[in-house]
Amino acid sequence: MTVGPCIPARNATRLPRSATAANSSDTIRGVAQTKITVTGMSCAHCERAVRAEISALPGVSQVDVDVSSGLVAIEADPVPAAADLRAAIAEAGYELAGPA
Repeated sequence: MTVGPCIPARNATRLPRSATAANSSDTIRGVAQTKITVTGMSCAHCERAVRAEISALPGVSQVDVDVSSGLVAIEADPVPAAADLRAAIAEAGYELAGPA
Protein backbone atom coordinates (compact mmCIF):
# COMPACT_ATOMS: atom_id res chain seq x y z
CA MET A 1 0.00 0.00 0.00
CA THR A 2 1.37 3.41 -0.92
CA VAL A 3 0.74 6.15 1.59
CA GLY A 4 0.76 9.72 0.35
CA PRO A 5 1.53 12.89 2.26
CA CYS A 6 -0.96 13.63 5.01
CA ILE A 7 -2.08 16.74 6.81
CA PRO A 8 -2.12 16.28 10.61
CA ALA A 9 -5.63 15.90 12.01
CA ARG A 10 -6.81 18.27 14.72
CA ASN A 11 -8.94 15.62 16.43
CA ALA A 12 -6.58 12.61 16.38
CA THR A 13 -6.87 10.31 19.37
CA ARG A 14 -4.41 11.26 22.09
CA LEU A 15 -2.96 9.00 24.77
CA PRO A 16 -2.31 10.24 28.30
CA ARG A 17 1.00 12.02 28.84
CA SER A 18 1.95 9.30 31.32
CA ALA A 19 2.19 6.72 28.51
CA THR A 20 5.73 5.81 27.54
CA ALA A 21 7.08 5.52 24.02
CA ALA A 22 8.91 2.26 24.71
CA ASN A 23 7.42 -0.96 23.42
CA SER A 24 6.12 -2.72 26.54
CA SER A 25 3.47 -5.06 27.87
CA ASP A 26 1.61 -5.19 31.23
CA THR A 27 -1.19 -7.49 32.34
CA ILE A 28 -4.09 -6.12 34.38
CA ARG A 29 -7.09 -8.31 35.30
CA GLY A 30 -6.23 -10.90 32.61
CA VAL A 31 -6.13 -8.36 29.77
CA ALA A 32 -2.67 -7.49 28.52
CA GLN A 33 -1.86 -3.87 27.79
CA THR A 34 0.88 -3.50 25.18
CA LYS A 35 2.48 -0.26 23.98
CA ILE A 36 4.33 -0.10 20.68
CA THR A 37 5.67 2.66 18.47
CA VAL A 38 4.66 2.93 14.82
CA THR A 39 6.57 5.16 12.39
CA GLY A 40 5.22 7.12 9.43
CA MET A 41 1.80 8.20 10.73
CA SER A 42 0.77 11.84 10.33
CA CYS A 43 -3.02 12.16 10.07
CA ALA A 44 -6.45 10.77 10.97
CA HIS A 45 -6.33 8.42 7.95
CA CYS A 46 -3.08 6.96 9.32
CA GLU A 47 -4.71 6.49 12.72
CA ARG A 48 -7.76 4.73 11.25
CA ALA A 49 -5.66 2.42 9.08
CA VAL A 50 -3.42 1.30 11.96
CA ARG A 51 -6.39 0.98 14.36
CA ALA A 52 -8.38 -1.12 11.87
CA GLU A 53 -5.56 -3.56 11.10
CA ILE A 54 -4.58 -4.09 14.74
CA SER A 55 -8.23 -4.33 15.85
CA ALA A 56 -8.73 -7.19 13.41
CA LEU A 57 -6.19 -9.36 15.26
CA PRO A 58 -7.68 -12.10 17.48
CA GLY A 59 -8.17 -11.08 21.12
CA VAL A 60 -7.69 -7.33 20.59
CA SER A 61 -10.34 -5.39 22.51
CA GLN A 62 -9.04 -1.80 22.30
CA VAL A 63 -6.49 0.17 20.26
CA ASP A 64 -5.53 3.78 21.07
CA VAL A 65 -3.32 5.61 18.57
CA ASP A 66 -1.36 8.83 19.14
CA VAL A 67 -0.35 10.02 15.68
CA SER A 68 2.06 12.72 16.87
CA SER A 69 4.22 10.38 18.96
CA GLY A 70 3.54 7.17 17.05
CA LEU A 71 2.51 5.46 20.30
CA VAL A 72 -0.09 2.71 19.98
CA ALA A 73 -1.64 1.20 23.12
CA ILE A 74 -3.27 -2.20 22.66
CA GLU A 75 -5.48 -4.13 25.08
CA ALA A 76 -5.80 -7.81 24.22
CA ASP A 77 -6.29 -11.29 25.62
CA PRO A 78 -4.17 -12.99 24.48
CA VAL A 79 -1.45 -10.55 23.39
CA PRO A 80 -0.93 -10.74 19.60
CA ALA A 81 2.36 -12.27 18.52
CA ALA A 82 5.08 -9.79 17.51
CA ALA A 83 5.03 -11.13 13.95
CA ASP A 84 1.25 -10.62 13.73
CA LEU A 85 1.53 -7.02 15.01
CA ARG A 86 4.34 -6.28 12.56
CA ALA A 87 2.30 -7.76 9.67
CA ALA A 88 -0.86 -5.82 10.62
CA ILE A 89 1.06 -2.54 10.79
CA ALA A 90 2.77 -3.28 7.46
CA GLU A 91 -0.63 -4.04 5.91
CA ALA A 92 -1.76 -0.58 7.03
CA GLY A 93 1.29 0.88 5.27
CA TYR A 94 3.53 1.68 8.26
CA GLU A 95 6.42 0.19 10.25
CA LEU A 96 6.80 -1.03 13.79
CA ALA A 97 9.72 0.79 15.43
CA GLY A 98 12.00 -1.76 17.08
CA PRO A 99 10.96 -5.16 18.41
CA ALA A 100 7.38 -5.70 19.54
